Amino acid sequence: MDLAQPIALSKHEINTTAVRNMTCKCLAAGKPIEETLAKKSKSRGKRQEGKAKKTFTENAKILENLPEPPEFDAYKSPFMVHSASPILPPRITSNPEPLALFNLFFGNDILAQIVNNTNRYAEIKQQTVNSNQYSSVNTSAFIPVSTQPLTRIPSNLLHPDPAYPITC
Repeated sequence: MDLAQPIALSKHEINTTAVRNMTCKCLAAGKPIEETLAKKSKSRGKRQEGKAKKTFTENAKILENLPEPPEFDAYKSPFMVHSASPILPPRITSNPEPLALFNLFFGNDILAQIVNNTNRYAEIKQQTVNSNQYSSVNTSAFIPVSTQPLTRIPSNLLHPDPAYPITC
């Protein structure tokens, strides 16, 4: 074989050659292959661990050499501080119902399209083997679900302490 020509080996041929070479070396040294492979993988892990420690110490040295951050001056606005409040159309009262807010963004035609697409999606998913029974949704049943995020809930309902039970 001409050494100037590139050699194309498959992964299987490369792995077979590597195992064959490893077997020959192990047999010549009188050691089992498993023991040799275990030692090689252990030493490879130690090398990687050593690289990680070296990188960490290099990064720590870089951080030590960085200058102190500049002192932060908060921006002072020239405008007067004011409280935020929504600007709603005059037909909406000061304490609006969730449905009135929902209708600001979604008209009846868009809501009908959402309901129609929801039912079509459910029909497609109903054809799968492990599907639950589904009954079609109409607009009046869909509105409470879609406006649910707009309603106020007690603050302790989503309490971060696991001792508080989640109730519906």
